[in-house]
Amino acid sequence: MAPTLTRVNQTLDTLKIAIGSIASVFDPNTKNNLQTLIANMTITSAELSQLMNAQSGMLAKSLQNVNAVTENLARNNDAVTSSIRNVEVTTSRLANANIEGTVAALQATINELRNTISRFNTNSGTLGLLMNDRKLYDQLNGSTDRLNKVLLGAEILFDDIRLHPKRYVNISVFGGKDKGEPITSPAPKDSIPVKQ
Repeated sequence: MAPTLTRVNQTLDTLKIAIGSIASVFDPNTKNNLQTLIANMTITSAELSQLMNAQSGMLAKSLQNVNAVTENLARNNDAVTSSIRNVEVTTSRLANANIEGTVAALQATINELRNTISRFNTNSGTLGLLMNDRKLYDQLNGSTDRLNKVLLGAEILFDDIRLHPKRYVNISVFGGKDKGEPITSPAPKDSIPVKQ
């Protein structure tokens, strides 16, 4: 860039000399136009010089940045190579993977799940009936309540038999003894004597 600027300045100097020689030939108006042209070319040359200086500074910074990036790549060459190999291995595995088979198996599983859920929403099968038949649900719920009451009564009876066996098995050779009052709720588990 500097050689070009030098050539432009030399050309301007030569042009000034040539115009000075020709100036005697031209009229004052043409002479004035030529002087304005030379002045404009001088200003343009100065601006071009400033632009070149600014651009050369920016160009130098850009080259420094490129050098820094290149040095950084050179220092991290092993890591970059390793990363590239990892990407190659991963893409190779993806290419060799049976993605279509996996997607087909997943689709089949989803279809089976949809079928199962659709059966829940109909009255086919026990779970579907339980979910959709309120009368059956109420009957099962009532049966469960009655069964819980029967089990509670049986538990009370067994606890009473354990606590007061004479009340239920009465073998008396010489007369009866006090049988006590029957219990009305399950006995605390700690109160039942354990025979060993």
